[in-house]
Amino acid sequence: MPWVRLHGIKSYHDMPSLLSNFSSIKQTFNLVPSLLVQLQDYASGQAKDDFLDISTKPAGELTIEEKEFILGNFFNCNWETMIKPYPRYWQLLLKRGMVVGGSRARESVARFNTQDFIDVQIWFNLTWFGYTSRKNPDIYGLFRKGQFFTETDKGIVLDAQQEVIKEVIPLYARLAEEKQIEITTSPFYHPILPLLIDSDFARRAIPEVRLPQRFQYPEDALWHLTEAMSLHEKIFGRRPRGLWPSEGSVCPELIPIMSEVGIKWAATDEGILFHSLAGKYNSDTLFYPYAVEYGGAKVNMVFRDHGLSDLLGFVYYRNQPHQAAEDFFSHLHNIRNNWQSGKKPLLLNIILDGENPWEHYSDGGEAFLTEVYNRFSKSANFKTTTVSDYLEEFPPTESIANLYTGSWINHNFDIWIGGVEENAGWDLLGQTRAVLTRSLKERRDLSDEALRTAREALHAAEGSDWFWWYGEHFSSAYSFEFDRLFREYLSQVYRALGEEVPESLKSPIKRLKKVVPPIEPRGFIHPVLDGRLTQFYEWSGAGYFEIKTAGGAMYQGREKITAIYYGFDVDNLYFRLEADQADFSGWSQDQEIYLYLLNSRPYFLILSPAAKADGFYYRLYKGKPDNHVLVGEFKSVHIYKFVELAVSFKYLGFNVGDEIRLVVEVRDKGLVQERYPSVGYLAIIVPDENFEQIHWQV
Repeated sequence: MPWVRLHGIKSYHDMPSLLSNFSSIKQTFNLVPSLLVQLQDYASGQAKDDFLDISTKPAGELTIEEKEFILGNFFNCNWETMIKPYPRYWQLLLKRGMVVGGSRARESVARFNTQDFIDVQIWFNLTWFGYTSRKNPDIYGLFRKGQFFTETDKGIVLDAQQEVIKEVIPLYARLAEEKQIEITTSPFYHPILPLLIDSDFARRAIPEVRLPQRFQYPEDALWHLTEAMSLHEKIFGRRPRGLWPSEGSVCPELIPIMSEVGIKWAATDEGILFHSLAGKYNSDTLFYPYAVEYGGAKVNMVFRDHGLSDLLGFVYYRNQPHQAAEDFFSHLHNIRNNWQSGKKPLLLNIILDGENPWEHYSDGGEAFLTEVYNRFSKSANFKTTTVSDYLEEFPPTESIANLYTGSWINHNFDIWIGGVEENAGWDLLGQTRAVLTRSLKERRDLSDEALRTAREALHAAEGSDWFWWYGEHFSSAYSFEFDRLFREYLSQVYRALGEEVPESLKSPIKRLKKVVPPIEPRGFIHPVLDGRLTQFYEWSGAGYFEIKTAGGAMYQGREKITAIYYGFDVDNLYFRLEADQADFSGWSQDQEIYLYLLNSRPYFLILSPAAKADGFYYRLYKGKPDNHVLVGEFKSVHIYKFVELAVSFKYLGFNVGDEIRLVVEVRDKGLVQERYPSVGYLAIIVPDENFEQIHWQV
């Protein structure tokens, strides 16, 4: 996937570049070792990704599959700040359709000519250039050109990407050498270290959590830190003093391991501090460092201001840069005005993702950061510093003997362990680790290269981000790809050891899930199909799904359909769809609704809400859109305020007790514009005459 390359030409490059214009401003940057390795690979020309390969290929030589890939993936960036501002890119998105991915991309391929594909290839790569690299005259010129790009233009874009990425690590190294920045590290492949030490530590914050088979390999935690320190020293010529534990995840047992590898200080979230102090704190508590002790070892620790960090990450991009900076400094003044002890300067730690927030800022955050840096440069009340510089001048005078176990998110590990999918991932990881452990003890026939390959793959699979995408917390267009990659790393362990890859690693952990609406069908309904609410209770036994509460939509604009009612009696399925306007009168002839009834014997129907001279009807098909037969045209539908329709069970090949998976799509000229639910399906169980009696008893 392309994200290291694309973030490399944007925020990874922009942040130190902008800072270098303000010599009096100091900052701390955390660079994850596995990120550094990837940046090095791109800079040397060794790294490849599917997006880069397809970007490089001449548009006139693209296969159908590659064109589908482009239309399904080359609009995956922030639409508001990275597509809409550029008329041609926005035009191409509208031409493709708002929700098109995977197999749906095939429907729009025929609408795009070679010039369109060249322009999409270039715009996807061009829009990721940050404000610093856009000053390159060639890149600036292509932004001005906007369309009718050529293959020569594409070469300019991709060559410029390579040159920018080559500058990234040397830029950080130079600023560190000049002592303007401090560079810290993280565990090598970004694992949650407390869970590697002992996955049962998750119970400390959530005692009732359901956990997988116990994973207990503190030696792996040590490996990730040892290798991180070595790589940092190799690249930057010195070992780092500071550590950002992945996701701010800490536990007391981590202190001796950090101390052993030479970590002098670590950072985590304020929630960890307040729980560690068990309520014994005041308004200054957050703004001092602490010496954290365990098992005879000691590491200094600082704690981030969660609220201020989140303002930069999630709020300020919605406001004008001057207003955001003004608000930011008002918070700083409030903290200073409430300063109680006055013994030594307060240390305010603002810690956030270095790349993610700036995609939401209209200019990549340049104006806001410039305003903030200018104010700091002129301020008599505030001074920027690195953590090590502060600690050297003002060592901790307070200590923590009982460090709380948790992460920066809700001071627990709920994101990464405890759910069905997360636990399945940990079980597979644990089983694979056990195989590696046994091989290390018992096998004498394995080469050093085989063992190295197996260990690297295992440690890569220990990374936190695989588990981030399991479960219900977060969704991504690439969740199933992350799942595949996670299982591929584990499979690589078996292959390196000459073992057979188990069947459990060949099936996805991530699965399409039923979406449970606020109300599910609970009784027979007998609505009058007139497109209006004839009497108040006619849909009272139906299931109800409100679109705006579903979340996860790819496009956050106004949905064409706002609610779905669905129910049945013994003879019919009934559906009611509500529009985003007062009714469906504004729909065009090109706009159609697809209603899917998925099962081992799938059906779908198509209807147009636009007025028909001969009345409304829908067409019912057996099969899927790419392979189907017409069942018939039916007039059991009316459209006025709502769409109301009935589908007779006698035309459907379902049996009592079958689960029907309901999905609704809105299409414009055949292109999928919206899908409800955006991920998953609504479930309907085919009833018999006893449904109401059984439901009433339950």
